[in-house]
Amino acid sequence: MSSTMPVAPARPKPQAYLRVGYACNGRCTFCCAQGGWSRPMRKLEELKQEIDKMVCEMDLESISISGGEPTIHPDILEVIRYCKQNAFRNIHLNSNGREFKTREIVGRYVEAGMNSVMIGIHGPNRELQEGIHRVKGSFDQMVTGVKNIAAAGLFHRFFTVICKANMDHLPEIVRFCNDTFHGFHSMIFCYPVIKELEGFDKDSILIPYSQVQPRIQAAIEKGIELGVRVQAQLVPPCLLGEYHYLATEIRRPDFFASEPTHTKLTSFIEEDRLLLPTCRSCEAKHFCPRIQYDYVRYFADLPADIFRPLRDLDYRRVSMDTVSERNIPL
Repeated sequence: MSSTMPVAPARPKPQAYLRVGYACNGRCTFCCAQGGWSRPMRKLEELKQEIDKMVCEMDLESISISGGEPTIHPDILEVIRYCKQNAFRNIHLNSNGREFKTREIVGRYVEAGMNSVMIGIHGPNRELQEGIHRVKGSFDQMVTGVKNIAAAGLFHRFFTVICKANMDHLPEIVRFCNDTFHGFHSMIFCYPVIKELEGFDKDSILIPYSQVQPRIQAAIEKGIELGVRVQAQLVPPCLLGEYHYLATEIRRPDFFASEPTHTKLTSFIEEDRLLLPTCRSCEAKHFCPRIQYDYVRYFADLPADIFRPLRDLDYRRVSMDTVSERNIPL
């Protein structure tokens, strides 16, 4: 790196991660929680004990609450209140948005302490969104929920998993969000965590990086055109080319969960990721999510022309909120 170039921004403080259970009111085709949709949610006391343990073991200010779908947990408001009582400054929910049916409902979550939401949007229209979410009527429910969240002035952003069903519609998803919603912070397009797809029909979900590259760049460029911040997650930054600074991992915090079965979803595990020989001279290797070994096992092909080392990275293009302290876990 040139001596005149700014250094990489510091990573935010670690965040807590709490999975309240796997039960969900959706049936997304790519969801790693599929095997647990019908399982009961975790008990309130168990969740409180986990929160207590995280608070005791680490200096944490932010917590991300996930599922399944956390809003269908019968005690979700009490869980949020308990997080607030334990001095969590940022309390974030990962949700499909469908249970935020009225402004009054959103108000209860705000009163409990929630101040940030990530909403999953996987298609730009009813047909594609419901084809992936696999629940009739869910598209309109999601739209209503997002508008109610925005009306409450909550920090919110969108999250899209890149899959075969939507891969040719990423710029359309950006335009749909821009045209339909107001006041959202950003959008994140994420490549699937392949090891969580064991037992799935991977042929109907996964696409190779060579097909991801032009599509994610097109989505970013549509965002630039419309004034929407579009980022990429679990996509090697070299695939983003000149837009490498929009990789969420640049300022991605470490996530901490006391329960071992959750930990694998909240941190990058080096032994599960591949660093190519050509990657060793790349200046982005310290924040690159690298290549999943399961990707190599599945596609058995790593085209050298798309994995090119990045050099002379200009971190001045990375705003301090590229990945805010309200960032989501994997």
